[in-house]
Amino acid sequence: MCNTACLEFGQEQLTKGDVCGKTVLEIGARNVNGSLRSFVEGLSPSQYIGVDVEAGPGVDEICRAEELPARFGDATFDLVISTELVEHVRDWRRVITNFKSVLRPNGVLLLTTRSHGFPYHGYPHDYWRYELADIREIFSDFLIEALMPDPSEPGVFVKARKPTASTARDLSGIRLHSMIAGRRVRVLKYSDLFAFRYANWREAWRTGKRPESLRRLWLVPLARLRQAVRWQPHKALLPFGCIDTPKPGDQAIGEVRLAGWALCDDPIVEISVYLDRQFAVLGSLYGSRPDVRDAFPKYRFGETSGWSASVDLTGLPGGEHELTVLALTSAGASSSVGAVRVTIHSISGAAPGRAGLVGRTST
Repeated sequence: MCNTACLEFGQEQLTKGDVCGKTVLEIGARNVNGSLRSFVEGLSPSQYIGVDVEAGPGVDEICRAEELPARFGDATFDLVISTELVEHVRDWRRVITNFKSVLRPNGVLLLTTRSHGFPYHGYPHDYWRYELADIREIFSDFLIEALMPDPSEPGVFVKARKPTASTARDLSGIRLHSMIAGRRVRVLKYSDLFAFRYANWREAWRTGKRPESLRRLWLVPLARLRQAVRWQPHKALLPFGCIDTPKPGDQAIGEVRLAGWALCDDPIVEISVYLDRQFAVLGSLYGSRPDVRDAFPKYRFGETSGWSASVDLTGLPGGEHELTVLALTSAGASSSVGAVRVTIHSISGAAPGRAGLVGRTST
């Protein structure tokens, strides 16, 4: 996502020497209203990988910014590009540290983001605003080659180079302006998030406008609160469901896609996937499942009971690994809707993160 000024900054600052024959990673690569990709590819990089949390134009792999080193390793890319992303991630320290981590020494980071005065724009969230002084402090362990405000609207652009030898900057004490708390804070508290979501929900209903996503603004925080205080657990029915794919014993390599359904009297508000009993990813909800609706006609949410998720198995040792899926309802009830064991085999020539399921082992 880029505005015109962002595109012009990238085209002015990225030279052929920064790109030609180099490996490029773009984080937040889904092309919504503009992208630097065509310009950068015109400078002949040896590899260009675009990652985002969902598929779309410009996206080569699904990967959260919080998981970059686990997916790609440290010191892997010569150029890292991130346009209009870091205001949308809650744990900005982890994400920016990951940007620095995957960049090779003498590699270039090009980043654009929004400053105080730019309105709230949740896609799906909008947490932070960065000023020139903030960026200068955050990248004090880099060599800043260009730093300027967005000339068209509140924002900041930076091009910085990773030194061949440096000590990583401690970001723990930095405070940023929070769109949630309405002030500069070091970390966001759950109380700030809950108050913000409640205020949005109340204002939307007062004005007759429905929130873009009721689940995002209200149901998930409420469910988590009910879990924390054990809100009437005897009245909260447990969800149930099924994992349709993968099947038990499937051989797997790279990224594996899971799909299935989850159902309860209360709405399902979150799907969590665990790999070998450790949290891996959140799934996507509300896939169309007319078959579940027909099989369970007494349940209101059968039509939208589908879910899906992608889990990266790259780098795991060979053998059996367990994938477990948990569903959370708006009443705070959580239960496993299935578990499946898949077998990892090394396959010569397979591209990591791309092959997925490759067949079924014999029984």
